[in-house]
Amino acid sequence: LEREQKKQAASKSASTGFVGNADVFEFASEASFMQGKAEAHMDRHVTVKDLVAASKALKMPIDSLDKPVALFSIYDGHFGTKCSEYCAQNFHKKLLPRLTKVTSRREQTVEEQIRASLMSALSELDQEFVSKFRTDRSGCCVQIALLVGRRLYACGLGGEGNTMLCSNQDSAGSWSFDVLHKSPSLLAEDGVDESEQERLRDVGGEIVEVAPGVKHVAAADFEKRTREFRIQAASGLGVSGSPPPSAPL
Repeated sequence: LEREQKKQAASKSASTGFVGNADVFEFASEASFMQGKAEAHMDRHVTVKDLVAASKALKMPIDSLDKPVALFSIYDGHFGTKCSEYCAQNFHKKLLPRLTKVTSRREQTVEEQIRASLMSALSELDQEFVSKFRTDRSGCCVQIALLVGRRLYACGLGGEGNTMLCSNQDSAGSWSFDVLHKSPSLLAEDGVDESEQERLRDVGGEIVEVAPGVKHVAAADFEKRTREFRIQAASGLGVSGSPPPSAPL
């Protein structure tokens, strides 16, 4: 009974505040980008305005979801384009098989199933890239927005992006993801979130302090390779490689 009441409350809240024809819901979207000071543009973005049509073309229909369904994603690449390019080409392939299984007949609510689908799709994509390209040093942060009917699901992975919701009918103006969910930033005053540290260790990385108060993400052997590089450089006999890379957290 409690589960059924929860589903009814979620369904009711979905239509709260909606003004217009309940049978027709339209949206508009646009995307643009600008290359910064880097020699190459390492970021990628994907806009799928009709994910239902795309799912049918890929033979993974999502007809059980409210319409429209649209996917918007930004992949902020670092140290090369391989990771951002791979994520842009493959994230929807991880997400769609999960969305095909979403149904109101399950014990979980549709909202809970979609959230779980987004999280598991990102996790699988992360693990797959690391296993396929272990020697590649590129990486990327990601911001995802999934529109399903009149609900917008937003999620992100990485510390250099954020999702902002804006309204021209509210004096507050805009809200960030952290404000909406009342969740602390990944970098708290007392350090880095424990779950993020554990995730990094599982894929062979760690968080290092490259300067007082400045934390980067790097490979687990970053400090050892840094010491070896500095010893070679100080010897005056030349170095056999380049300093190990790290990325701002």
